[in-house]
Amino acid sequence: MKARIDTIEQRYVHLDTRITVFERTLNTQSEKLDRVVDAVTRHSAAPQFDPGRILTFVMQATILFGLVTSGIVYVASNVAEARLAVIESKIQVLMHKGDKL
Repeated sequence: MKARIDTIEQRYVHLDTRITVFERTLNTQSEKLDRVVDAVTRHSAAPQFDPGRILTFVMQATILFGLVTSGIVYVASNVAEARLAVIESKIQVLMHKGDKL
C-alpha cells in the first residue's frame, strides 16, 4: 500500500508541475496574442492611402481656390471701374465748368 501512495504522490507532483508549465505557456501565448492584437489595431488605425479620396480632396480644393480667386478678381475689377466712373464724372464736371467760364 505504501508503494501505491508514493506513486500517487509522485503523480500528483508530476501533474502539478505539468499544470504549472501549462499555465506559463498559456500566459506566454496570451502575451503574444495581445502583441498581435496591438499591432493589428495600430495598423488598421493608421491612415490608409486612398487615391479616390485624395483625388476628391484635390478637386474640391481646386474648385474652392478658383471661386476665391474669381471673387477677388471680381471685387478688384468693380473697385477699379467705380474709381474710373468717379474720375470720369469729375472730368465731365470740370469740363462743364470750364465751358461756363
